[in-house]
Order: sequence, then structure tokens, then C-alpha cells
Amino acid sequence: MTQSKSSLIKKRIVEAQWTDPMVLFRRLAVAPAVLLTVIFFVLPIMRLAQISFFRNVAGGLMEPAASLENYTAFLGDPYYLTTLGQTLLYGVIVSLLCLLLGFPLSYTMVRIQTRAKPLLLGIILYPLLTNALVLVFAWLVIFGYQGPINKLLLFLVPSAEPLRIIGTPTAIIISMTHAGLPFMVLPLMAAISNIPVSLEDAAASLGASRAAIMTQIVIPLAMPGILGGCLIAFTSVLSGFLFPLYLGSNATNILPLQIYEKVSEAANWPFGAAITFIVLLMTLILIGMGTLGKDLVARLARSSD
Repeated sequence: MTQSKSSLIKKRIVEAQWTDPMVLFRRLAVAPAVLLTVIFFVLPIMRLAQISFFRNVAGGLMEPAASLENYTAFLGDPYYLTTLGQTLLYGVIVSLLCLLLGFPLSYTMVRIQTRAKPLLLGIILYPLLTNALVLVFAWLVIFGYQGPINKLLLFLVPSAEPLRIIGTPTAIIISMTHAGLPFMVLPLMAAISNIPVSLEDAAASLGASRAAIMTQIVIPLAMPGILGGCLIAFTSVLSGFLFPLYLGSNATNILPLQIYEKVSEAANWPFGAAITFIVLLMTLILIGMGTLGKDLVARLARSSD
């Protein structure tokens, strides 16, 4: 009897949801966004997944098939596995640099009280408002033989030789860190702004040092922002190819460049699609790890309370 009543109540709730004007309005309001997502994201991804199983034939053509040879060719070739390792290494270095630069910057931006705060935030977010190609050519000028870095070096040490920065991993790492820094700052600022200043004041009044306050209060509470920022910074390395393309050298091997070369130069769409899906799988794994990490941090915080 009780189960029949509960099922009847659930049935009436479902019917009410379809007859309630507000519920219908919300669903209709979401419909265009869902439709655009399906058309411009889901369907292209499905098509790319289909192409990744095709065979490449002469002349840049594709032969429909259901073969795993593109994936086995990638996973069985030491060259591409080395490229995968270099990509992961670049991602780790860029993420750590963004974190080391972004955390004190984010903390300062949240805690300071000044009228120049919007201007400072605009400067930090400037890379997001600028086309990536413009940033690339800006770094080409900065790193060039006649750029400000070499001019400053020759001014300080007239007998020195100009530094060769373009074509080195240093140029790629610096430029990608600059481009990824806003993606680190935004989640960090959101996390730090939720930390009450009273917690830091209470710890200071009890004799805690500034280092103890940062390591035992601020950083643990800001961990969701740290994980989110590192995740976004890392995935930006997995998807960016302009900086390695223009600032790197022929020895630069990362997966985004491999995708660009296979599709644009070799016209090998199936193999390029397979590499794309390997990158997509890595991104999904990172997102899953980041989500689990955030949940773990939240559970530890609740248990400590």
C-alpha cells in the first residue's frame, strides 16, 4: 500500500513538471544551448571518432574501415611515445610555473584594497583578450636578437653574444606560461575569496607565523582552486600548437604539433584524428583526476571540522 502511494506521488510529480509553465519555460530556455552543443561539439566529435578508424590512402584520401591500425601505429612507435612523454613534461612544467606565479598574485589581488584593482586584473587577464597569434608575434619580437632581452644583455655586458632564445624549450615554456597564467589566476582568486580573513587574523593573534598561516590555512582551503587551475593550465598545453610551431624548432615534438603536421602537411586525417582522440582521452583522465581530487579535499576538510 505504501509503495503504491509513493509511486502515485512520483507519477503526479512528473506530470506536474510537464504541466508547470515555469518548468516548461526553463526546459525550452535550455533547448537552444543543448542544440548548439550537439551540432557544433557532439556531432563533430563523433565524426572525428569515425575518421580515426579509417585508413589513409595515397593522395590524402580516406578509406572507410573499422581498423585500430592508427592507434596501434601510435602506441607501438617509440617516436610518438617519446612525443607523448615530452608533451606531459611540458604540461607539468607549465602548470607548476603558473601555480608558482599565480598563487601569490591571486592572493594579493584578493586581499588588497585599491582603486587600481580592476586595472591590475585587466593586465593579468590581457592574454585572454588577445588573439594567440598576436601573442606569438609579440614573443618573437621580445625573444629576437634585436629584442629587449638581448638589448638589455648587450647594455649590461657589451662583449656578450646575443642569446638565442627562439627555437628553444625556454621560449615555449615562457610563452605558454604567460598564456596559461590567467586560467590559473581566475580559479585561485575564486577559491581564495571564499576564505574568511578572520581565520588568518585569528591564527595570527594566536601566534602563528605568516608561513604557518599560508601552509596550514590558506593553501589547504584554496586546494580546489589549485587543482582546477593546474588542470586548465595542463590542458592548454595539450591543445596549443601556435607557440611550439613559431617559437620552437624542428626538434620540438609535442602532440598538438603532430596533429597539425598530420592534418595540414601530410594530409593524413585518420592518423591525426587518432592522435586527437588520444589527447582527448588524456584530457578526460585529467578532468576525472581533478574532480576526484576536489572531492577528496572536500571530504578531508569536512572530516577535519
